[in-house]
Amino acid sequence: MRFLNFLNPYSYIMRARRAMHKPSVSVTIPIISVGNLTMGGTGKTPLTTAIAEHIQRMHGLKVAIILRGYSRTTKGQIVVLDHNAEEVGDEALAYKIALPNAIVIVDEDRFSGAERAMALGVDVAILDDGYQHIRLFRDLNILLVDVEEGVGTVLPFGRGREDISAAGEADVVIFTNVENGEQAHKVSKKLAPFIRPDALVAALHAVPASLELLHTGVHSSREVLEGMRVLAVSSIARPARFHRLIAECGAIVMTHVLPDHAEYSPHIVRRAIEQAERSRADLIVTTTKDIVKAREYYLNEPSSVPIVILHHSLEWIENEEPFFELIDSIVEKRNV
Repeated sequence: MRFLNFLNPYSYIMRARRAMHKPSVSVTIPIISVGNLTMGGTGKTPLTTAIAEHIQRMHGLKVAIILRGYSRTTKGQIVVLDHNAEEVGDEALAYKIALPNAIVIVDEDRFSGAERAMALGVDVAILDDGYQHIRLFRDLNILLVDVEEGVGTVLPFGRGREDISAAGEADVVIFTNVENGEQAHKVSKKLAPFIRPDALVAALHAVPASLELLHTGVHSSREVLEGMRVLAVSSIARPARFHRLIAECGAIVMTHVLPDHAEYSPHIVRRAIEQAERSRADLIVTTTKDIVKAREYYLNEPSSVPIVILHHSLEWIENEEPFFELIDSIVEKRNV
């Protein structure tokens, strides 16, 4: 990996970019950034949601989520209200549903988004996927590292956005997809030369929390999946992780995998339903990100197989309390 990055012009460009460009603009509200060094999912969305929920619950403050709005058909700044996924992107819409009291802003320019957040009376802004947005000063820079993938070879030879040396910019490094403390320590030791000595290192993983029946909105426990034949339908960066979450609930998993951020249509949903019916599935299970794009199509397509949404939560392996204490200190320091 390091050898390929050594030969990679893009890796040099990204390192030079960090060396030459430091934060040059700032705002008067706390800015918390959650990001990674690789393409695809490392758990940014659930962690960002957890941080926002904590700030709302513990401090009673108004929170904004600012993100680029990947895969949207529009450009520029949009404050997410009653928009659809095509207009603002599936992730932005998922945030708005999960955090109805938060302000969600899509904007390629995170500084412009932060200024809009302040104008709307926001107390704290969280940048989703903000690690490479160097221009805006952030009070807390959080880096997520998937222990299964690590920090891979930089584009175009791999899925890495930047070389591992960029980890030195992080105030917090969180290892995701961690099974136990021993695994976290092993990965942490390997990456230690690139992590600041004063950076907080934590570990967590996602666990299935509940199921939501699409047509009724009724929630049930994960135990419902025990022994069920399930067709897992998703268009996410790491479908294998989603499949594993379902299998952990005791289900027999069949898969229907679409490209990451795929655009849903009646035809795509019909094919998934037909596969579920042919394979005698008991349930179709999909993700919270997929359902924001596919809801109307599932509701309009007749299906003999119930459709459910899998909700998951974060389970911390290490340093949950110090992490949220750090969040508290940032929020309290900038809101006195």
